Amino acid sequence: MKNSANGMRISATIKNPKAKAFFDKATAHIAKKPKNDEGERIVPTIKLGQPEFAAWEVYFRRQGFMPAVMEMARMDRNREVTVPEQWPDWFDNSFVMPNDLGR
Repeated sequence: MKNSANGMRISATIKNPKAKAFFDKATAHIAKKPKNDEGERIVPTIKLGQPEFAAWEVYFRRQGFMPAVMEMARMDRNREVTVPEQWPDWFDNSFVMPNDLGR
């Protein structure tokens, strides 16, 4: 996210408290990441069909919500989803990865 003011506007529009808490935590997490030569944060993207995508789906289900962007990615296999870390347990160390996701 390039603009923290934009992030605050997005956060204010999220009505689901669990989704808002995730968004705020992810935004803070991404803000700590290093910037590349162009001044942008380096964050991973995932796509449907990757084990990382499946892991994030499990994470969100356990959190009790599914971001709309994940639902949209299910309809468009070429859509990339930006996530705070490649794997959810790298972002939230309380998340235990299911064994069947194989990493």
